Amino acid sequence: MKNLTINLKHQDASQKLKDSLRTISGNTLRVLSEVDMYGDNSEAEAETKFTKPYNETIMKRINVWIVLLSFACFIHSACAESENGSKVGSKPPEISSLKLLQAPAEARTSWAELKGKVIVLEFWATWCGPCVAAIPHMNELTEKFKDKAVQFIAITGEDETTVQKFLKKKPISGWVGVDGDKSVHKAYGVTEIPYTVIIDQQGHIADVTYPLAVTEQRLNDLLDGKKIASVERPKEYQVRAGELPERIPDGKPPLYQVIIRPTQNSNGDSESIGGNGGLTALGSSLSDVLSTVYPFLDCRIVTDSPLPEGRFDFVAKAPDESDETRNILLRQAIQVTFGITAAVETREMDVFILTLKRINAPGLVRSVTEGSFSSSGPGKIQGINMPINALRQELERWLGKPVVDETELKEGFDINLKWAQPDSIRNPEALIRAVQEQLGLELTQANRRIEVLVVESRNSNKK
Repeated sequence: MKNLTINLKHQDASQKLKDSLRTISGNTLRVLSEVDMYGDNSEAEAETKFTKPYNETIMKRINVWIVLLSFACFIHSACAESENGSKVGSKPPEISSLKLLQAPAEARTSWAELKGKVIVLEFWATWCGPCVAAIPHMNELTEKFKDKAVQFIAITGEDETTVQKFLKKKPISGWVGVDGDKSVHKAYGVTEIPYTVIIDQQGHIADVTYPLAVTEQRLNDLLDGKKIASVERPKEYQVRAGELPERIPDGKPPLYQVIIRPTQNSNGDSESIGGNGGLTALGSSLSDVLSTVYPFLDCRIVTDSPLPEGRFDFVAKAPDESDETRNILLRQAIQVTFGITAAVETREMDVFILTLKRINAPGLVRSVTEGSFSSSGPGKIQGINMPINALRQELERWLGKPVVDETELKEGFDINLKWAQPDSIRNPEALIRAVQEQLGLELTQANRRIEVLVVESRNSNKK
């Protein structure tokens, strides 16, 4: 009795080989040990014995099948790897098809050439506001790690001309790769940007995250051979406008949709994203949504009676992908659902007048990108390609009083404004000073007739 030991590349192929051996030899095959997957290359070893003699012809036929099945296993393994996409712990798909725009002449993007380095893949685009906003952060890290085994690669699916023109105005310090056919995007499962993949020195995906989660400490940990905890992408990168967080399993997406329901968020958190004729606002108050579907913030909404209390989920999708159509549909649905009417009127109000006092202020710079991005919170307003009207709205939000724009500025600006404000307690004095010092703009109090939204209950009696 002789032993035959066979090394296989994939567990599924072992059964195919066993079945084929039975067919070829007609002998009874007894498996002495189960296939055990082990090692980085996922090899499997199976020990088998034949209970009858076998001749040289049979062995030649077996060898042919081993070669064919090994090739099939190789193909299967490659397919399985690409299907994994961007999964933490898995091998990353190839990026060798990228065309590098700025890199050393000898630079290559095959994993063999990049072996032993920590790789940061940043999927971005020139029109993507959040992507452009993250460029200074990524450039800073690139400079800090320029003498270490870390390589930053910014990957875009745009054409080379567009990217080159953008880079002249907004440089990126790392390598820039053009993914012309978007095959790399598809291989990594990229459907939304910015999208960041970090790969460790052993050639495994360490995290799938977003640009600001790439920190000096986390990269140093990887260089030291440590594992890093995954940092979840922000909610605004995970929720698509006009879609519920959990997809309906059956049927195709609706062409037209409006949903208003009591929220299921029990922790009081809210999130909202809109665009392309869609809106998903979860855990929102009626006042919040009125400020979205009408061009008025709270300080410009006048009510004759308290609005319905509670928090709701508002989901809408317009058939023509127009935000204006979406707003019209939601206005009608809100009025019917909550029994209210809403009309625009002109009333005399106490306001702030926003004027331009000086140019070339450090916090107000003309933008060089077509994409837009804005972020605000207690004590800060930041934006990329932000219109002055959007700044005016943010000032209204944090001042709690209408702001009238008389700057006559028409372009989009990169805005960076910070002021002292603990938590959500308004500090108008500090904000007014910061606007003048950092933006070169001035806010002065006045009395003007402005448009406001008057919301009334259908059952109320007008006096």
